[in-house]
Amino acid sequence: MNRILMATLAGSILLSASAFAGENPDCKLEAADASIQATIDAIKSSPALGHAGGHYAKAVKDLEGVKKQLHEGCAAWNKSLKK
Repeated sequence: MNRILMATLAGSILLSASAFAGENPDCKLEAADASIQATIDAIKSSPALGHAGGHYAKAVKDLEGVKKQLHEGCAAWNKSLKK
């Protein structure tokens, strides 16, 4: 199940990234955020959460880190445009 969720998320992020690459400075993170949040919600709704040796909780933490990384990257990109 983890592989399916992660593959779905990766595909969604790649599609989102290619859809807004090179556009204006607002980074268009709405689609990526929605995809990541949907994956987090799916993991949290799994009956295996809390019973899978910490793997599901780690996946949630990793995905939250991905969201943060995307927003930090967007901020860095916006900063570079102002130079």
